[in-house]
Amino acid sequence: MKDHPFSAINPKPKGIGLLSGGLDSILAVRLLQKQGIEVIGLMIETGFTTDYKWRQLQEANRESIPEAVPLSRQLSEILNIEIVVTDISRSFFQMVLNPRFGYGKFVNPCIDCRILMLQSARELMLERKADFVFTGEVISQRPMTQFRSTLAQTEKDACLEGYLLRPLSAKLLEPTIPEKEGKIDRSRLEAIVGRSRSRQLELAKLWDLTGIAPAGGGNCQLISPEYSKRMRDLFNNKGKHHIHAEDSLLLGFGRHFRLSPYVKLVVSRNAQEHNLLLDKNKHFTLLEMPDITGAAALIDGETTELELHLAARILGRYSKAEANADIRFLLTRTDGSTIDFEEKAFPIDASELSNYLI
Repeated sequence: MKDHPFSAINPKPKGIGLLSGGLDSILAVRLLQKQGIEVIGLMIETGFTTDYKWRQLQEANRESIPEAVPLSRQLSEILNIEIVVTDISRSFFQMVLNPRFGYGKFVNPCIDCRILMLQSARELMLERKADFVFTGEVISQRPMTQFRSTLAQTEKDACLEGYLLRPLSAKLLEPTIPEKEGKIDRSRLEAIVGRSRSRQLELAKLWDLTGIAPAGGGNCQLISPEYSKRMRDLFNNKGKHHIHAEDSLLLGFGRHFRLSPYVKLVVSRNAQEHNLLLDKNKHFTLLEMPDITGAAALIDGETTELELHLAARILGRYSKAEANADIRFLLTRTDGSTIDFEEKAFPIDASELSNYLI
């Protein structure tokens, strides 16, 4: 971005800040507010956050799970700023399948993620006629995305060269154009580097922000070992070209069993997940026990007769059926057709069960 069209027309400087909900991005907001800079927050919905997962449970259990106050509203009240929420879940899902810069330790495409988010921030900057974009990034705090070279790469690929400020590490980086123009007082920014959070906690105490979560990155499911293991199972067995958004959503819920390369079983763990699985019947085959209290299950793939009875045995294990009792199962396909059958209730061996558990 060579010539920013709004650099000379704002009565006072205005910045667009990427907010994660963690302490670093909140401190970045405060540092700029202390200079009288107008701040607009931007929160990105990727479809892979724990907040998104919670909302899915709420939608399936409207009567039993109270609606939580959105994080964006909480932060807006704490920081006294406008916060814009942008949903990039469709483009983000496609990026997760084929990230340009690859994955981290799990299935976290952090560099590609950062570029997508910064591009969204750039769009809002142009729309709101702001002077710059800023983040809570700290040099060398996180692997992949916060090395000096990577910070420069993401800035360039997001077309924000010269207009991306990192207030917490600004004194250790090249001055941005707004700093050179005098819109931002560089001397009042920070020079934090590394993984120690002592300076952040000091600032949080100074500004009465001690109740804020230290880091916001834990909100991403893609850095969860369990979620990543299930995602890689999908990559290896279903193939990236056949995975859809409902597949990825389901990875955050239930117990997952791989019955064959072509068939996966997902069993609910509680009443809330039970209701959510029932809600997903339009995308997957539903397996239930109509006459007995127990879990529900979804089947992804076409089962053989042996696989269907194996699925029933696994599901029956999570019911209150007495040993050797006949359990009635009902299979409902996505087209509405059903199969009604019985299976003996007997415990599937724990070691055998572990062979299928993802």
